[in-house]
Amino acid sequence: MNSSDRYDLRQEWHAGKQVVLVKTIRQTDLGDFARLMQADGEKIEQSESRNGFPEDRVTVPVMLLGGLIGAAIERYFCEAGSTCLNQYLEFIAPAYIGDTVTATLEVDHIQTDRPIVRLKTACTNQNGQALVTGQAVILMHKEVNRD
Repeated sequence: MNSSDRYDLRQEWHAGKQVVLVKTIRQTDLGDFARLMQADGEKIEQSESRNGFPEDRVTVPVMLLGGLIGAAIERYFCEAGSTCLNQYLEFIAPAYIGDTVTATLEVDHIQTDRPIVRLKTACTNQNGQALVTGQAVILMHKEVNRD
């Protein structure tokens, strides 16, 4: 491959680079999520007893957590012309109203022959407890290096 065929991803992206998005989950977020999903807000807001936690704690829908990861991907990686090719999520533990959730993206691998970035993704709560882990693959907007 000659230098005119190489892709030049933004200089600041390299393996190990991390970015975060932090959000405290409020009751109003559940209502907004229910409207977005065209779901019954009462069903979404019903609390469940999980892992011995008291029933008065309201569980956050897992896809709201997945949406935080998606929002971080959109904010930091999906420039004009870039797109998320795929995403894998594993939901480990519940989040609750009032939790402060940190979505972390870490560059795991950058392809040199194509503008593709693989990310490790995760959500943790304010205590550092893992809520979600996974990965995403981003097709970055290509910028041809004209050296």
